[in-house]
Amino acid sequence: MDFERSYVPTIEQAFETQASLRGRWHRLASADSNPSAKARKAVVAWKFELPPNAVKCPNVDELWVLLDDHFPYSQPRVLAPSLREDSCNWPHIEDAGLLCLPSTGLRDCPGLRVLRQLEDALQLLNLEEADRRRNFQSEFATYWARGDARKPLPSHWSLATPVGPSREVFRYHSVEANRYIWADTKPELEHWLRNAGRNPSKKSIEGAWAVWLPEAPTPAQFPKLGSHVLALIPSEAQVRLIHPGEKLPILMGAPTANGPVWVAAILDIASERDLQNGFRSGRIPFDRAKASMAARLVQRLKVERIDGSYVHGRDRNEQYQALSRKRVAILGCGSLGSSIARILAQGGVGSSVSAGWHPWCGLRPGPRVWTPIRGIQSMG
Repeated sequence: MDFERSYVPTIEQAFETQASLRGRWHRLASADSNPSAKARKAVVAWKFELPPNAVKCPNVDELWVLLDDHFPYSQPRVLAPSLREDSCNWPHIEDAGLLCLPSTGLRDCPGLRVLRQLEDALQLLNLEEADRRRNFQSEFATYWARGDARKPLPSHWSLATPVGPSREVFRYHSVEANRYIWADTKPELEHWLRNAGRNPSKKSIEGAWAVWLPEAPTPAQFPKLGSHVLALIPSEAQVRLIHPGEKLPILMGAPTANGPVWVAAILDIASERDLQNGFRSGRIPFDRAKASMAARLVQRLKVERIDGSYVHGRDRNEQYQALSRKRVAILGCGSLGSSIARILAQGGVGSSVSAGWHPWCGLRPGPRVWTPIRGIQSMG
């Protein structure tokens, strides 16, 4: 598509119809010469100078509009070059200062689409403090893990019910997959692991702690040091959880406008050798280990919910709770019965007793418990 002969004149004519834009824009000579534009594969870009105090967002005096070579079947993007993703000072700011805005209609006039994006950008950058707080809190889990470049970071899956109060939970660490799996009870976690093809040892499942917050914090309130997280854990639980030379993962959750979420915080600690310095072997004081953990930066990570309520309808399936308490008896698990068994599991039925089995579905005689495995429910 030849932008110069088709969309560019139409869009620039639309700019001139707006008195607030007239004389404040120009087309960039080469969008690809700027790293921010190049990262988005822009083929044409315009720069707009903003008058003083035009927006409440600090340090924003210009906006760019970027179009890639898929336009008009892609969205115009608005960039605020002075903003960065890891600053987290303003909601809905993506990498390199790109603004996350509502989509425009693909069938609409190109000029009107760009003007609408600029209007939405100015509205976003003029949000009041209360609105900014609500936006941050509603997307709590998205902002939680931003700005941490330390790699590789473990992934986290949670079977735990996302409700309060703060409490003891259980975790399993898969070293080969670099993954933590969390659950409310030890039997629940053992069932899930067996159905996932694992045979956990008694020592591989450990007690852990889940912190439930009354409301989602904003990025300015996120814990930065281990001491900020430890302040949320009872002293008697800290004694059980902190072990010299070992990191301490903590599950943290909060309600949001989009539903309850879990996130994770990993508290780092000095090496056992450093903690041992000056003390006899095997006699590292608890207070020294705790002080090391309290002074170190917290790693903040996302958590993927795999509990039944989330898997079956993202907490919005009113029938799930009733189905999860149902028991189904299956007489014969051949070609038909095995397919029915899988459909029942995917539908959220709580448990099943089968008589007879078929190697295609992996069912064996006797009662088996159905537990969620990555988006479906299945028997192992």
